[in-house]
Amino acid sequence: MHALAGDRQSTDRSRLLRVAGTNNYKTGQRARIAHVDFHRPPYKVEDLVGGLPDPPSTGGGLRMTGQPSRADADDGYRAVTPPDYFRAIAGIEVPAHGFVSCPMPDHEDRHPSCKVWPSAQQGWHCFSCGVGGSIYDLAAAVEGGPTGAGLRGEDFKRAQARVVEAYGKR
Repeated sequence: MHALAGDRQSTDRSRLLRVAGTNNYKTGQRARIAHVDFHRPPYKVEDLVGGLPDPPSTGGGLRMTGQPSRADADDGYRAVTPPDYFRAIAGIEVPAHGFVSCPMPDHEDRHPSCKVWPSAQQGWHCFSCGVGGSIYDLAAAVEGGPTGAGLRGEDFKRAQARVVEAYGKR
């Protein structure tokens, strides 16, 4: 039997299992099953996760409906494509494959794990730290502020001001 390699950056035990057949967005390769013993009884999910709490919701990020929400239609900034707003707000040029280092100032991301999709409806998402979302989430993230459901009130107003500063009034 040979040793199996893993992602050295994954040290959080709740992130170690990758479902077979899904993409590893760092390498672009599909995850595969290395060994299955059908003679052993299956595990119960409760036994695998034990007392782990549910991960916090980061909001946004993986919305891939392709349809803008009504709020998006009323907000011209939400139509700006993620590669464009990464350049204007964070000063990051997005390569054709869409992976960049995470824009969060406290996330040392030596191996780009943040996917920037081409459409505004898809947005962006860091597969390492879980942050992602819309143009406003990026504006807040580069300042180290909250994103997703936590981006409210004064934090949202600061993010909105940064977007207006980058693009002018719309």
